Amino acid sequence: MDCNTDCLLTQFRNMYLACDCGMGYIARCPDGRFILIDGGVGEDGESDAFLDTVVSMAGGKKPVIALWIITHAHRDHIGIFSQLAADRPDELEIEHVVYRFPKREKARGWSDTSKFEQAVDTIGRERVIAPATGDRFDVGGCTVDILFTEADLPDRPDGKPYQINDTSLAFRLTVGRRRALFIGDGAAAMLSVLCGRYTDGELKSDIFQVGHHGYWGGSPELHRKVSPQILLWPSPDFRFPMILRHPYDELPNYRQPRMPEESLLRMCNIHDSLVSLPSVRVTGYGGSEQFTVNMSKFDRSPDPWASPRDFISTTLPLSVPADGLLRREDFSGRSVYGYGLSFINGGSYDFAVGRVRPDGDGALVSCREEGATGRVAALQLMKDSGFSGAKAFSVTLRGTLMSGEFGILYSGEPPVAPERISPLPVRPPYGEPFTLKIKTDPESRSAVIDLDGNAETAGYDPALMNGIYLILTDAELKLTLLEVTAG
Repeated sequence: MDCNTDCLLTQFRNMYLACDCGMGYIARCPDGRFILIDGGVGEDGESDAFLDTVVSMAGGKKPVIALWIITHAHRDHIGIFSQLAADRPDELEIEHVVYRFPKREKARGWSDTSKFEQAVDTIGRERVIAPATGDRFDVGGCTVDILFTEADLPDRPDGKPYQINDTSLAFRLTVGRRRALFIGDGAAAMLSVLCGRYTDGELKSDIFQVGHHGYWGGSPELHRKVSPQILLWPSPDFRFPMILRHPYDELPNYRQPRMPEESLLRMCNIHDSLVSLPSVRVTGYGGSEQFTVNMSKFDRSPDPWASPRDFISTTLPLSVPADGLLRREDFSGRSVYGYGLSFINGGSYDFAVGRVRPDGDGALVSCREEGATGRVAALQLMKDSGFSGAKAFSVTLRGTLMSGEFGILYSGEPPVAPERISPLPVRPPYGEPFTLKIKTDPESRSAVIDLDGNAETAGYDPALMNGIYLILTDAELKLTLLEVTAG
């Protein structure tokens, strides 16, 4: 293997099409081997993209995976490993897979692990390491220390099982003097053990993987003990990172359908404890960018204005603000695919008929199938939560329609009456690029839909606003998001 290379830690850009969870990390060690952490669901081409990333970081050679660490038995963490190890074992060399799942009766909420077990059988059970707290693995200039396993959870007095998230592995990756802490989907039970067992100095890390995608993961005490410079936030753009674009005192005004207020406030408190950390310089979101940190070079400077961003690269031309938070305006020029494009289910809409694939700077979306007609799908362009509750907004899209037709819906959830779908002013010619602008005016309760200079006004009820949807009928088109404003 090649030696004397830097240690690069990459947060994989998960696609977040099958679900709003998933995380994958790729650490290329100084000796050229890899430490992989989880991966993702593995659907919609995600496994291909993950393997392509690893092969690229290996210089085009067959990658050698010294350790593939699986934090816990949820499909958004085991899916990519299960697919690659079971179906494509010749394309990468897996030396060891590290995981420790609890007994079935100890935890609830398991995903189907049959494909995972098939993958482990394919690579060989002799390659499995069931770690214990205190274990240390040295891999070519990197050290992994296991800080927590499911065995550290005591039996509950009431005999009830733990949530499977709490059985996640927690471990530290160390390169020289630099540390990265990973906690998987760890929640309250695991975090109480971590905070009770380890001192501030033992948990202090330069890089921190936000627990459970930021969905009720982590705790203020843990965040204070870790005090990271860099947050690795494995969640899609259209989920909770938009909360971070507002001052904390505005957070109770944020609403997401069907979320109880007490749950919302609990979630906001956890996020606030991350945002308010004075140590945080940069935040990388798993759905918006492929985010790489050179762990061999970035500084641990006491200067409060210093930043490790000189040793960070992303796959998008993204300027990170001084406070390390991505804001609404940072999404200008971002492809729709990067913003969280997905099909919804309900009423007459079936997300199974819709497909989304990355395509250059945008996404190729389709509900078309040869020999079939009348296939209708609702494409969630973005949720109302993407605007943090704003009722006035404008969106500019570039697109090319290859077949079928589509209309626009910006209120309510399915099922939706056809008369509430606003048609386009004109149907764009097939195969020719178009620019679509949507702008709402809550005061006049109207919205202007402009396609290449052809404009029409449609009714708009801000009280019913629940995102922007494109209603596709036998359609196939490419979309790229050019600009989003809200206020």
